Amino acid sequence: MADVAGSNRHARRRHAALARRHDRRLSKHMTATVAAGAIGLGAALSQPALAQTTVPPPTANCTVSGTTVTCTGDVEDGLDVDTGNDPSIDTLIVKDVDPPGIEPDPTIDGINFETTGADINIDVDTSGTDGITTTGFDADGIKAIVSGTGDISNDIDISNIGDITTDGGNANGIFTWVRNGNIDISNTGDITTDGFNADGIYTWVGNGDIDISNIGDITTGDTDDTTGDTDDLASGISARVNGTGNIDISNTGDITTDGSHANGIYTKVGDGDIDISNNIDISNIGNITTDGGNANGIYARVYNDDIDISNIGDITTGGIAAAGIRTRVDNGNIDISNIGGIKTGRTDGITTAGDNANGINARVDGTGYIDISNIGDITANGSNADGIYTWVSTGKIDISNTGDITTDGSDADGIFARVDNG
Repeated sequence: MADVAGSNRHARRRHAALARRHDRRLSKHMTATVAAGAIGLGAALSQPALAQTTVPPPTANCTVSGTTVTCTGDVEDGLDVDTGNDPSIDTLIVKDVDPPGIEPDPTIDGINFETTGADINIDVDTSGTDGITTTGFDADGIKAIVSGTGDISNDIDISNIGDITTDGGNANGIFTWVRNGNIDISNTGDITTDGFNADGIYTWVGNGDIDISNIGDITTGDTDDTTGDTDDLASGISARVNGTGNIDISNTGDITTDGSHANGIYTKVGDGDIDISNNIDISNIGNITTDGGNANGIYARVYNDDIDISNIGDITTGGIAAAGIRTRVDNGNIDISNIGGIKTGRTDGITTAGDNANGINARVDGTGYIDISNIGDITANGSNADGIYTWVSTGKIDISNTGDITTDGSDADGIFARVDNG
């Protein structure tokens, strides 16, 4: 079950921030209308939506020095750095921000930085304010995109201090995309999203490495929502390398999701069509809670190489086929070390809520080995919901367990291990 108290706290924080934003926007709009009427412009004329501050060129609150833009003070309307085909700017620094923070009009990103064939560096500090708050479809808190064709490699580096709140479908807390290059994200603020396909942190690389360090709590979806809005496909952290590269994730914040296919941490490397060499390395200390079908606590998929997961935090899932930790490789090795408690399925009378939801699920389709060390207690509620499930086509399996394992369903083993060719 989801942490109701924690979910209520995050929901109240988000709704309060949005209410304050609405009041300020209304006041700002009324002030603009009065000013227009005072100078003879028809007061009945509608006022245009407030746009982001666009740089370059320099503005009252943003200075340009070489390839760096520094913005301070009143940046409430948001920031847009669009260099087009002339990548004259590669760094954006946002600091000493006036309250309330960054709160642009609906459907506008808090910070948008797009370039072609150049690096992107974003350093944001909104501490002492409400952080970044956006509303509407596709309105990300921080968005960074490097477009272009060919084999040119460009990197994205983002450091964020401060909370991020989004309310809308496809509105991620932090969104990054680069065709070829590396992505490095460091986040220390809480991230809250509420909408379909609205991840807390989303990263995509064609070829390159992804490195994510997260300290803040991440909440996607609204467990108190009565509007019927869907929060599906809204993972806490999502990292995807489409071709060749590695993923390294370190998380110490609590992650809570509330929709189907809304994983706590989702990682995938490769498309399966070519022979590639990649690795996924995940270290998790925070607690992870999911409450939807196929919403795994931690999910890792590599086609040809290794997966290494170290988990200390407690993991709780509440949906069908929602494993605590789910891993799969075609050819390669899987190493899982778990100390935290894992609980899958519900015990509130919904007997199918945890079917096929193993506590730990590890699978090697081709050649490799699985090594699992488990100290934490595992509880799996549902049919075909094993405490620990392992399967290797060709190779070996090594399991060390000192934790208590409890299952409650038909065809549910405490530990299941299968090797076709040892």
